[in-house]
Amino acid sequence: MSFWDGTRWIDDGAKSPPPLAPTRGRRRLRDWGATGIMLVAFAGLLLPVIGVSASSLPSGAALVADWSASAKVSIYSETSSKIDYTGTWTRADYRGYMSGHVLFSNQRHATAAMTFTGTAVSWIGPVGPTRGQANVYIDGALVKTVNTHASSFKTALVLFVKQWSSVGTHRITIDVLATRGHPTVALDAFVVRTSSPTLAADARVKPRPAATNVSQGNVKVLLSNDIGPAGTSIVLSLSGFAGGSSGQIDLDGSTDGMPTYTTASNGTAKVPLTIPANASIGQHQINTRNLHGDSLMMRIFEVTGSVGDAPAPTLAPTIAPADAPTTAPTVAPTSAPTAAPTAAPTAAPTAPPASATYDAVFTGDATGATDVTTSLRTFLQSHNGQHVALAVNGVYKVTTVRFTANNLMVDFRGARIQASQAGVYGILRTQGATNLVLNDAKVYGTGYTYALSTESEHGIEIDGGSNITLNDPYIRNTRGDGIYIGYDSGLNVPPTGVVINDPNVEHASRNGISPVGGQVTIRGGHIDYVGLHGIDFEPNDAIEALSIRGVVDGVDIRHTSNLPVGFTGCAVSAGWGYESAMKPSITIQNVTGDLVRLAVMSTTTARVVNNTSDNQTIAEISGNTSVTYSGNVRITRQ
Repeated sequence: MSFWDGTRWIDDGAKSPPPLAPTRGRRRLRDWGATGIMLVAFAGLLLPVIGVSASSLPSGAALVADWSASAKVSIYSETSSKIDYTGTWTRADYRGYMSGHVLFSNQRHATAAMTFTGTAVSWIGPVGPTRGQANVYIDGALVKTVNTHASSFKTALVLFVKQWSSVGTHRITIDVLATRGHPTVALDAFVVRTSSPTLAADARVKPRPAATNVSQGNVKVLLSNDIGPAGTSIVLSLSGFAGGSSGQIDLDGSTDGMPTYTTASNGTAKVPLTIPANASIGQHQINTRNLHGDSLMMRIFEVTGSVGDAPAPTLAPTIAPADAPTTAPTVAPTSAPTAAPTAAPTAAPTAPPASATYDAVFTGDATGATDVTTSLRTFLQSHNGQHVALAVNGVYKVTTVRFTANNLMVDFRGARIQASQAGVYGILRTQGATNLVLNDAKVYGTGYTYALSTESEHGIEIDGGSNITLNDPYIRNTRGDGIYIGYDSGLNVPPTGVVINDPNVEHASRNGISPVGGQVTIRGGHIDYVGLHGIDFEPNDAIEALSIRGVVDGVDIRHTSNLPVGFTGCAVSAGWGYESAMKPSITIQNVTGDLVRLAVMSTTTARVVNNTSDNQTIAEISGNTSVTYSGNVRITRQ
């Protein structure tokens, strides 16, 4: 099982004891067949259960603000040493969580328990379509069965509250029931009111109406940028907080040079801050604390060097220097998909010859002996407006290279990016890049085997941005998708103008290519031996659904459903996902393969033409507004 984190799916792969280091388990959805599972799970909500309504829960921030107004409050995040765990619990990270991460379990009778002294206690956690029930015990006695199942994902909600008239020592225990079809239960934090309220106000927590620009129950602290040199100026965007609340920002526990904040009446604030010029290279923790000093949210900023390390951008950046060959591809190929593509795209641009003149060549260790994650990221982000290259046939050992770039062309020249850590969140990952061309990008994962705990290991991941071209990408042995295209909620929007020319994807443990959002054209090339789908258009939310304008043209796809993922794969799937909003357009044409099974659903304009299967199969076409279906060989429409 996996659970939805509001942007994508998070793995429920089990680890015991709970890991101390983050294992970003994000993922994505299964195939269109999972919609049926959701309907079964939804039917389960009709069964009587003692508990709370997930749709009416207040936010954790509201509770903290209410209690803090009249008493001392302590927040114990899920990693607190005061919390005792039994069974299997696994960590997952997401910016909407109260402390940036949770521990979750889908094992029956796994428990999380804490002894505390105070007048009230609350369990803070998320709800969603794959979440289930748990019994809550106070001092060994069953108090309530809490149902965390909901039709949509929301984070940092008050799942349970118990109050007393005087200070005392008690023990709270969460006992996971592993509900059939949606077993997952997560702990974000325990909140304890450690003193008696000094005000005579009603102490009961009530849901607060959300401001128009804030998701109710979804406390967020977003960074305008989470990576850069020391001295970088960034902005923290706060939302979902109590209106008019105040607090302090700190960096690694120090408030030196860090700002305070006060939210507006709608619970939002924009807080500018500057990373200290003397900050060391590596990850630093930015904390948002209320007036009592309790941490409400934690974010990570990664320092890549000093400000002086990054060269100033050129005044008029161009993708190809004057002495570059005239055959170099332009930054934005004219063949990028239009709003409703119907014709086959024009010929793909060709990559420049090996004799091209480069503005820079990466000089990191090309033997694969040492990790070059940070230096490669810095290199890619330091040459906007330039044409750069990696060492010929180099091998670069990395964990996950997250970078953004503008007007950049990169030639791999046979070089290979080799992942060294299983299950990383995108091995080569662009974030909000514009006018980016990667030629012959070669990325190797850590293995061809399917497990929920590692299914986020995508070879190339494109999050947001525009005019991004992958020429001849070569992807092997990823535990997740070969190539993933989507967006980071709150940081960017689904990408436009993504073109993937002649992909060569083999042994991707989930899907060969997964465009879950954006305008994406995939033409030529082949996809072979994948765990689930060859190509999978399945939006995770309405934003992604409404952005999808997909074209698949002339791709050869073979050996889908090659691993025991649990669902029947398609050559190309454009199903519902977990969002029924209509996708604007899907074109599937000239696709070949051993079993070209197709699925197109919930699409305004669907075009399925001239596809040929070696063996008899089906095309499931339903819920669309306008469909063109013709010239398909050995593919029966249903």
